[in-house]
Amino acid sequence: MTLALDYWNIHLRDRIGALPEQSIYGNYAKYKDLFLRNPDGSPYAISDLNNNLGEVKTDGLDLSLALSSGASSYGKLNFTPDGTYIHKYD
Repeated sequence: MTLALDYWNIHLRDRIGALPEQSIYGNYAKYKDLFLRNPDGSPYAISDLNNNLGEVKTDGLDLSLALSSGASSYGKLNFTPDGTYIHKYD
């Protein structure tokens, strides 16, 4: 049996990237300037260039367990569940 527990704490500042499309479409009032429009005013695309997305603070735990049976006439059985618990994501 092997058990591993890892704690992680990450703080990113001035993160650069494109906004997720779900954010743009989900908040039209905030991002209406990103919509490219036809001459008749109907939208045909979005302009989603890289932006400063601000900061991210997150921490949590990773847990891993590995169980292994002894050799038998059927072979060796391994059971390895892994999981992550996110405590904070701001």
